[in-house]
Amino acid sequence: MKKLLFLLLFTVSCFSYGQDFAGDTPELYIGKQIQPKELDSSLIKYGYKYFFTDKKARKRFNEADGCYCTPYDQLNNKTFTVISIEDFILSSYKLLVLDNEETGTVYYKYSIKYPTSLEFKVIDGLDFPEGYFCNKITTKTDKFTGDTTSRSPILDKVSFTKSNDDIYLKLTTYGSTANVNKKGVIILLDNGKKIEKPEEKIDVDVDKYGYRYSAFIRLNNEDIELLSNNEITDYRLYIYDKSISNGNVYKEYLKCLK
Repeated sequence: MKKLLFLLLFTVSCFSYGQDFAGDTPELYIGKQIQPKELDSSLIKYGYKYFFTDKKARKRFNEADGCYCTPYDQLNNKTFTVISIEDFILSSYKLLVLDNEETGTVYYKYSIKYPTSLEFKVIDGLDFPEGYFCNKITTKTDKFTGDTTSRSPILDKVSFTKSNDDIYLKLTTYGSTANVNKKGVIILLDNGKKIEKPEEKIDVDVDKYGYRYSAFIRLNNEDIELLSNNEITDYRLYIYDKSISNGNVYKEYLKCLK
C-alpha cells in the first residue's frame, strides 16, 4: 500500500514549470519572486512540505495538526521574495530565505538534486548565465581506448549520453506491476509532435520504490533535431507514463552534446 501511495504521489507531483529548478546553483533564486505551486486536486490535502519558520526546518509554516504540512490555503497565491541562501545541515539541501510582508521571514528547504520535489514556481523564470548548461556536462575519456563519453545530469529520470559520435537518451519511470520482455517508447513534445519507438526494449528492475522501468535509446538525426528544438512533456515506457518538469533544460543539454 505504501508503495502504491508513493507511486501515485511521484507521478502526479511532477510539475512542468520549464525553468524553475536551479539545481546546485540556488543563488540564481536570489532577488527572484516565487509562488507556491498550484496543487492537483488529489494532492491538496497533503499541503506543502518544505516551507518552515525556523532554520533547522523543524516547524512548518502554519503546520496543520496530524498533517506534518502547511495547509494548501495557507500558502496558495502568496508571493515571496528570495533574499538569501543559507547552508543546511544536510549537504543535499539549502535554505532559501523568503520574505513576505504578511508572513514575515519563511525558510524553504530546497533540494539541489530533485526537481520533482520543488514546491514553487519562479515568476518570470530563472536567468541562466551563458554556458550554464554546457558546464553541467561531464566528460570522461577511456585511458585504454581513447573513447570519450559525455553525460548530462540526471533530472526527472531523464538524461543524455554521448559516446564518441552516438547520442543516447535514457528514460526511467515506475510501475506498480511487473512486466518483463516488453517493448515500446512514446515521447511527447510541446509542439504536438511525438517520437515513437515501438520496438525499443524496456528493462525492468526492482528498488525500494517499486518496479523501475527504463529504456536506453540510440537517437537518430531526426530524433536529435526534434529533441534539441522542442521540449519533452511526457513519455510512455510500455504502458507506464511519466510527465516531466524542466523540459527546456533537457533541450539545452542536448544542444551542448550536439
